[in-house]
Amino acid sequence: MPKATIHPEVCQKLRAAIDLAPYPARITQLTLTFLTGVKGEETRSHVAHMRETGAPIGSDTKGYYLARTADEMERTISQMVNRRDALSSVIASLRRTQRGMKAAR
Repeated sequence: MPKATIHPEVCQKLRAAIDLAPYPARITQLTLTFLTGVKGEETRSHVAHMRETGAPIGSDTKGYYLARTADEMERTISQMVNRRDALSSVIASLRRTQRGMKAAR
């Protein structure tokens, strides 16, 4: 999948919208779309870019927020690690199935 084009003005809109959530509230994807016009995958790509460049954007099942402590960042990191590990397990299972299919030819 090609990497999304990152637009600085979109990052600014998203950061401003996330800043609107009063601590410790979260801002949902739906609210971000309403406030910025930026939808789903584009939002996630821009948030990932902002995180990669040092923005302390946390997330959980309730939405995005600006992390204010190392513990808040740790919760987001742990959630990401859990998702990565779950995907790794599914990928390993699919690869075993694929090998079985190839062997059955």
